[in-house]
Amino acid sequence: MAVEFTDREAFAHAYSDYIRQVNESEGFDLENVTTQMPMVRTHDQNGDFQLVYLYAKLGLHRFNLLMGTNIQLNSVTKYYRTIGCCSCY
Repeated sequence: MAVEFTDREAFAHAYSDYIRQVNESEGFDLENVTTQMPMVRTHDQNGDFQLVYLYAKLGLHRFNLLMGTNIQLNSVTKYYRTIGCCSCY
């Protein structure tokens, strides 16, 4: 859903709502987002997906080391990527 804002105050309010939603959900499965900040990528076999899969395995491996568990990564269903030049996975 793309949303256009005509003034800075409306954008600032929508952006603060977005940040609040991200913080409440810890970055997972945002619903009813008021502004279009991240893009959702579905499973594709390009270079980005391979990096995301590698980072997910690395993060889960670290979690297993810290928590003493043996959880295995089955798949990555989706991930979020910022629109700008900087990305986070």
